[in-house]
Amino acid sequence: MKKVLIASPVVSHPALAGNSSRINQMVDSLRSLGCDIHFLLCPIRLIQDTRSGHEMATVYGANYHELNGGRVIGGNLQQKVWRVLLRRGLRRFEAAQDVTITSGIFRPQDKRQFKEIVQKIRPDAVIFEYALMAELADCLDDTRRKIVDTHDSFTDRNKRIRASGGAGMWWSLSKRQERRLLSSFHRVIAIQQNEREHFTKLLAGSKTQVALVDILKAPAQHHRGGTPSNMVLGYIGSKNHHNVEGLLKFIEHQWPKIIAANPDVKLLVAGDLSIDRALPGVSFIGRVGDLWADFYSRCSVVINPCVSGTGLKIKTVEAMSYGVPVVTTHEGCSGIEMAVGQGLFHCSIFAADFHEHCVMLLIDDHRRARESEMARAFVETSMRTSIATLEHIIQ
Repeated sequence: MKKVLIASPVVSHPALAGNSSRINQMVDSLRSLGCDIHFLLCPIRLIQDTRSGHEMATVYGANYHELNGGRVIGGNLQQKVWRVLLRRGLRRFEAAQDVTITSGIFRPQDKRQFKEIVQKIRPDAVIFEYALMAELADCLDDTRRKIVDTHDSFTDRNKRIRASGGAGMWWSLSKRQERRLLSSFHRVIAIQQNEREHFTKLLAGSKTQVALVDILKAPAQHHRGGTPSNMVLGYIGSKNHHNVEGLLKFIEHQWPKIIAANPDVKLLVAGDLSIDRALPGVSFIGRVGDLWADFYSRCSVVINPCVSGTGLKIKTVEAMSYGVPVVTTHEGCSGIEMAVGQGLFHCSIFAADFHEHCVMLLIDDHRRARESEMARAFVETSMRTSIATLEHIIQ
């Protein structure tokens, strides 16, 4: 049995955001391959996280570990000074938004503790979540396989978001920085095809290999024979800038046209996202305990109206995995463009096609049933390919 250590700044349980969902699926996939999983939480300032040590300990038992006692790691003095300068006004300047200091994220005592934990566990492979974990990977020699699950390409990330007119600045890297960080690992896992191509080009001449692992999980419960004809549009998301921005634009540009075409349509919004005004036909149900029973089983169609952000759109893939047709933006199908026409529709959030796709799917039971089946079939095919690739990487 292969022993695998997941070293992550983000928890896998509860899966309240796209990144934690990805890690949750990675863990489940590795277990399905017969791996013994240990999880090391390494919380750092640069990556926001909703921690639940109690739930993680329940899921992993003695195989759950915490760096720095689970407390947020603030990094060295340079990291702290830079954060203070950003808070005091530098953040409003684009040049400052695009600067991420990638050294000194982990202090010497953090690195020593990490090495001690690895020596105690003795894993065959360590999977690091996010390239910013490279400092910890550098602590290990090459006798253990070092793999990074990238989640995204961070080269010029904030510049790309600004160019799309979006919000939600986060950390961003230069090409040189991303190449240097990714070179610390034996294998780089890209989560979408265009990022695989980017990383392969970026790492040309290095010994680091790149593989594509996109869809890892399909739920056992899903719509069979089509979604219900109950005129329910669904949207689920955490309360971050990208999600709030997308929902507001959908409500402004598309929702009035949808209810004008059919006043019986309802919009069901799940997750901790909300807006401060009442809207006709819109219900905010908050976080859901059972994604299938409380949300996806109730939806005829799911929307993902994101207009900014990067990386594979987990919400789009998740809805398709439950057999629900999805209407999204060009950004919302990033990384899975090959699914367009297989249960996935995309266009600009400002285009008439958006509400027309929604209305067509809501009223045409036969078309909706066909798209529902194709969405699930696409996810199942992609999942089998990804798990086979993951098995090869671990072996």
